[in-house]
Amino acid sequence: MQIQAVDTLAIFVRSVNIETISPLIGDCMSLGFNLLQQEDPDPDLARAVFKMFASISGVMKEGFADYLPTVCKHIHGTIVSSEGLILGPDLDDDEVGFSFFGDDEKEEKPASSITADNAYVDAKEDAMDTIGLIATHCPLAFTTLSEGKFFDTLLEMVAHFHSDVKRAAIRNIPNIILASKNEHDSQEMVRRSVPAMLQVCKEEKDRMVILSVLESLAELIKDTNKNFYINYSNGLLELVKITLEQRLPCQNYEDDSTENDIVAEQSEYDVVIVENAGDLLPDIVKIIGAEKFVTYLPWYLPILVTKAKHTKSEASRSFGTATMAEIVKNMGKHVVPFKDTFFESFMRNMHDTDSDEVRSNACFGIGVLAEGCGEDLYPVYPNIMKKLSDLLAMGEVNEHCLDNLCAAVSRMIYSGGHRLPLRDVIPPLLICLPLREDREELVTIYKCFTYLLEHQPQIAETYFPTMLEITAKHIINPNLTEDLSNREFLVFLTSRYPVAFDKNLGSMSPETGQALQSCLASVET
Repeated sequence: MQIQAVDTLAIFVRSVNIETISPLIGDCMSLGFNLLQQEDPDPDLARAVFKMFASISGVMKEGFADYLPTVCKHIHGTIVSSEGLILGPDLDDDEVGFSFFGDDEKEEKPASSITADNAYVDAKEDAMDTIGLIATHCPLAFTTLSEGKFFDTLLEMVAHFHSDVKRAAIRNIPNIILASKNEHDSQEMVRRSVPAMLQVCKEEKDRMVILSVLESLAELIKDTNKNFYINYSNGLLELVKITLEQRLPCQNYEDDSTENDIVAEQSEYDVVIVENAGDLLPDIVKIIGAEKFVTYLPWYLPILVTKAKHTKSEASRSFGTATMAEIVKNMGKHVVPFKDTFFESFMRNMHDTDSDEVRSNACFGIGVLAEGCGEDLYPVYPNIMKKLSDLLAMGEVNEHCLDNLCAAVSRMIYSGGHRLPLRDVIPPLLICLPLREDREELVTIYKCFTYLLEHQPQIAETYFPTMLEITAKHIINPNLTEDLSNREFLVFLTSRYPVAFDKNLGSMSPETGQALQSCLASVET
């Protein structure tokens, strides 16, 4: 009953407002400490207490600092504890085949001679997950207290013999690194952890561990300074290459069971592994620069094109098309030497009648290709416009696909509007707007509007009221309302076209006018 009671407390802490729970936090913490100090504590009970601590830290944020020393002591003890280990007949207590404390002089023994009680393994997992959440919830207090101790401990756990413990360490290392606001400390932790993760990929056969590595690498690269990874770019490039080629140890099927359900599950993991590895490529372009990535793109492009072919599964087609599109976006003008290959793949998949996602990714891809190639793609603009028009004529209804279609036309307009019959192109574009859900493309739409107003005023001013209506609908849309692009475009309109703005504002519906005025008021405040 104790475990269920503590679990319920954790849920209660997460579910009620802070004013209600605050008076009870001290009692909850005292209860947790008392349970952990029992003689021979139950590892399942410790797990429940750790989860409660994580919930309380989520409520208190930096106010959790007063409890941190005691909490961290218990959590660290659980992570490094050897309790629950079951030694094989060839080992005695002095010959445990790994060191929790980084004792380099201790000779390693075969990991196969050691097993661990599941309850204690689970406790280690939850302890690491808890410390990862605490680092996220109260980073300043955690970093000040920890001084790198938990990072060192989790990095040791990356070499643990049990895959579940290894995976928990890997997925929580990014939380520890991101908690640090000191760039030098963050860079040092990246310097130590990335090579360790790359090494795991070379040796590990457990697919879930590899997934954790790929997810953690993606999180770190996304949220820390990309310059930290320049020295590891070759390792990252090689990791993606061998993963796409199905050459990781975890992608070797020789030792796998032939049971149908197990094979199907492993196959699903393999798909996700390939996708997560491929997702690193656009970020690697940013790390090493598009100019340098040009020399590596031939490694990957044939594989991605193959995965995007209509004979492949929907998941494969979507992955291949999306990854190519993101690469094109980050390569800019350096994509020109490969434009024909990308063009053919995107054009083919824009009419994938079996998958909304593939069509949407292909529309995005053709748009960023037009933007990156500029005049080098002008000769095929009519082909692209026909494909996009055909999509509309066929009754495209998928909202994300329509958003990407609008963004593609917009990119073509501001990248080469003088090569398009704008009087024929603009009305269908405006009819398809506003955007429905893709807030990232707001800046693309407003860049197109700005281009038209500045470079094609005779045409664009006719549609000024419609542009204003579309902007108001973006502001009203809860998926798009908080985006800074809305405010920036309104400021541009009021500063450059104040008379037209005021005139059209007065003729709009009260709801539309109020939305525009509220957005402008938020700029002023």
